[in-house]
Amino acid sequence: MTGVALLALMVLAACGEGTERSATDGAPAEQTAQASGSSSGAAVRPEDRTFREWYAACDNGNACSAYTGSDTGGFVMVRQGAGPDARPEILAGASAFAGADTVEGMTLTIDGQAVRLGAGPSGTMSYAVPAAQVADVLGRLARAQTIRVGIGETQADLPTAGASAAFLWIDEKQGRLNTTTALIRRGDGSASSVPAAPVLPQVAAAPAVDQGALAGANNPGEQGDEAGVTLPASIEALAEVRQCREETSYNEYLQKAVLAGRLSATIELWGVPCGAGAYNAMYDFYLSGPSGADPRKVSFPNWEGETPTAQEGDIVGEGLVNPMFDPRTNTIRHFPRARGIGDCGIEQAWAWTGKAFVLTEERSMGNCWGIVPDLWPTTWRTR
Repeated sequence: MTGVALLALMVLAACGEGTERSATDGAPAEQTAQASGSSSGAAVRPEDRTFREWYAACDNGNACSAYTGSDTGGFVMVRQGAGPDARPEILAGASAFAGADTVEGMTLTIDGQAVRLGAGPSGTMSYAVPAAQVADVLGRLARAQTIRVGIGETQADLPTAGASAAFLWIDEKQGRLNTTTALIRRGDGSASSVPAAPVLPQVAAAPAVDQGALAGANNPGEQGDEAGVTLPASIEALAEVRQCREETSYNEYLQKAVLAGRLSATIELWGVPCGAGAYNAMYDFYLSGPSGADPRKVSFPNWEGETPTAQEGDIVGEGLVNPMFDPRTNTIRHFPRARGIGDCGIEQAWAWTGKAFVLTEERSMGNCWGIVPDLWPTTWRTR
């Protein structure tokens, strides 16, 4: 197992930066049925596109985003939910002001005409165009020659090329063309003609159980080896684990670190570090009976129901990166970072159903523009 030098490239490729990823076939029937318990009203297949210097993405619930940004940390994002009642919002930000405790003076300036921004969604370090001005600003963004965001003389210049095409693509995806709800090609068509939002897959996590002696080992990233939990000898003896130990022998922390959780009265989850570099650590995972009995490797399928296979030089495959287990929801998350501050990469979560781990959420950002994960476009959502 090598380090994570190639992780950023892998993340960017997975997110579709600089590429066009279009899929017209539905999600696999087996996976859809397993997640939703029904073969009707299934979610749509996620899709994303690149339009010159703007990016657009729609998730399995047909919620869509169009966005652009600058390497200096500024961005602007248009978000539009699916269905006739959804209304767009325009968010912007500049990372130089992420720690500011006020939005006083934050503006989005299009072709020299400034719009004073208000507070964006809580915890997102973003700023919002007032709802009454959204329709006008959308039109100006679509034909903009210059876009800037910032406070006073400190401004980030943002790309303009591709905005109108990104908006049009979202209108087409959501069935809004020539309606009063369209982002760009508005018409007299009523909102009622817009298709309803697709039904999201439903995932039922198994009930939470008392973690007992494993209670302190759910998040190795924060707790290190202080929980006093060690990997059972039955798992240490596995050939794959012995290989992981050899490949991480240079790192004393990784030799001691372990993630552990109790999924039920008879099933335990064990994570073993098997590679690291910079700000990422990859863990392989095993299910076992009490105290590590009869261990077997566990996989975490993607939204297509497939388990990713690591390529040579990658650290992301069957394992998880920077994992954290939440015993209250029987959910495990991971966060491969494309750079240390965590403004680009992938976030995914899986719920334990009592039989398997099922993907419940995925969001990604292939561009390091100072956008916090809560604002990243979603790929996959569930109920």
